[in-house]
Amino acid sequence: SNDFDYTEEVIAGYVNYSYRKDKMSYQFGLRAENTHSEGELFSAQQVDDSLVVRDYLNWFPSGGITYQMNDKNSFGLNYSRRINRPNYESLNPFQYRLNELGFRQGNPFLQPNYTHNIRVSHTYNYRLTTSLTYTYVEDYFAQVTDTLPSGQTFGDLQPSFIQQRNVADEEVLSLSVSFPFDVNKWWSVYISATGYNTSYTSIDPKFNPLSQSTFNFFAQNSFKLPNDWKFEVSGWYNSRSIWGGTFVTEPLGSLDLALQRKFFDKKLSASFSITDVLYTNPWTAAGEFNNLPITGGGQWESRQLRLNLSYNFGNPELKGARKRKTATEEERSRIQ
Repeated sequence: SNDFDYTEEVIAGYVNYSYRKDKMSYQFGLRAENTHSEGELFSAQQVDDSLVVRDYLNWFPSGGITYQMNDKNSFGLNYSRRINRPNYESLNPFQYRLNELGFRQGNPFLQPNYTHNIRVSHTYNYRLTTSLTYTYVEDYFAQVTDTLPSGQTFGDLQPSFIQQRNVADEEVLSLSVSFPFDVNKWWSVYISATGYNTSYTSIDPKFNPLSQSTFNFFAQNSFKLPNDWKFEVSGWYNSRSIWGGTFVTEPLGSLDLALQRKFFDKKLSASFSITDVLYTNPWTAAGEFNNLPITGGGQWESRQLRLNLSYNFGNPELKGARKRKTATEEERSRIQ
């Protein structure tokens, strides 16, 4: 039997400042976090490094500048640094047996990763938005499949295990464009396209560096029909890309259809939709770690028929409550 006790304490404070003058507006913030954590595994078997203690202080600056050149042109520059902590299960060194030749194991030495994000954007006429973004992730962690040391074999076969590890530093450079427009009174269109390059610089000798340029596209067409009916045709395409830091996936796409109507003074909304009409969403991927080639794929139920009904009991004139992700919600997302 095994018992893993983990405690984590985060003390944080932040300050924000905003200022506006003429055509310029500024926003700056700084958040400080001091983290102390202890993880200890109590096991019937002897386990190396059963106690892991960490104590670290981090600073997370953020800021943005917006320049409203005229009524139709706006420019923005933003920077932020943030932390992404692993979920708690990924830290638990307990072995979850999958079969005779494989198991899943947490990594108590898994470090959080840190993301630097710089974004330059331009908006024309409050519709056409173009942005150039650079993202750098320190100590990127990913799920890998590794083999046990050569001495630990099962007959002629060598067991493998799945584990989260800090494997690389990630860099992403992307250019995106989005544009909603009306063709006429009954036909509106929304289009977005992004091209980006993702590259990984190895910090783990078993990890093979990866680099891939990717293009994705999304389009939605909305048609107003007689008697308050609305018909939508939407689709997306994603070229070959890197998934999870270790796999290269083949191109994917989907074509979706939807029919919608509102009743009872627009309080009741009914919609019927079909997703992935052409069944182009099944995926295949290939990767390699520690000279171990891995291939995978899935044919999930992407083609679906859906009937949705929703009724609004509230007053549509009232302003909706502001949605904000709380610290409790962030911690809940780390529990799996």
